[in-house]
Amino acid sequence: AENAGAELVLLLGADAAAGFAAWHEPETIRQLARIAVCARGSEPPPAGFDLTVQMPLLELSSTSVRSRAAAGKSLLGWVPERVSDYISGLQLYRSDAG
Repeated sequence: AENAGAELVLLLGADAAAGFAAWHEPETIRQLARIAVCARGSEPPPAGFDLTVQMPLLELSSTSVRSRAAAGKSLLGWVPERVSDYISGLQLYRSDAG
């Protein structure tokens, strides 16, 4: 309501987009926003989405960041320092964090 008339775009990684049909009410989501898919490197984006955003291929994934955090390893150089401090400070992704 605050941004009536604004165009909303949901940005998904190609892996999330591949499973989009199994999301809760995917057609409702399509009615609310255009869907853009990030394709990394030369991987082809999944078909059937509104936009494709070509991204450079980085040897970095959210899975690797979470795994490093869970193991208590440093995230410096993997994420911005403020994000690293936040994750470490709250012990996010740590199984022993309670």
